[in-house]
Amino acid sequence: MLDVGAGTGAASLPLAGRLGELIAVDASAGMLAELTPRAERLGVPVRTVPGRWPDVAARTPVADVAVAAHVVYNVPDLAAFLSELTGHARRRVVLELTEHHPMSWLTPLWRHFHGLPRPARPTAHDLTAVAGALGHEVRHESHAAPLPRYASLDELAESACRRLCLTPDRVGEVAGAAVALGMWPLPRERWFTVWWETA
Repeated sequence: MLDVGAGTGAASLPLAGRLGELIAVDASAGMLAELTPRAERLGVPVRTVPGRWPDVAARTPVADVAVAAHVVYNVPDLAAFLSELTGHARRRVVLELTEHHPMSWLTPLWRHFHGLPRPARPTAHDLTAVAGALGHEVRHESHAAPLPRYASLDELAESACRRLCLTPDRVGEVAGAAVALGMWPLPRERWFTVWWETA
């Protein structure tokens, strides 16, 4: 399996019993350094390729299946990213992503505190449209995210303060705004699994 944006192996290592070899690509050498001993403890041979996809595609081996979990949100050239991923998969490409950008939940707060509109796209549907335009017979399934994003309103407000560039003393104000704007509790995200066959 080729895991692009592998991180520490959250998407690929749960399949340890089915992996002959894991080829892990990630821009963070530190994360790859954490992944390697985890894979070895599970008996999974691992080869790491540090760097950004598709920049490192030329020095990345081909695999039976190529996966990219929660990494396509900020890809500048999605068509090139998907084309290289497809070219490195003998059988199938699998992507996992949220329906909307993971930070889109902050949109009402950006407008409230800074008067800034935020883009509503890209979405998982845009991804499937691009993949379809590249000639792939795209299939997908969706399901509720396994866990809520935040366990409490305070946790949401603290995170939002950091992301909105507000000082920590405004946590209470952010929490109040989130309630007033109907943002709490946050609805459970929808995750999409998207795939196509390459052979």
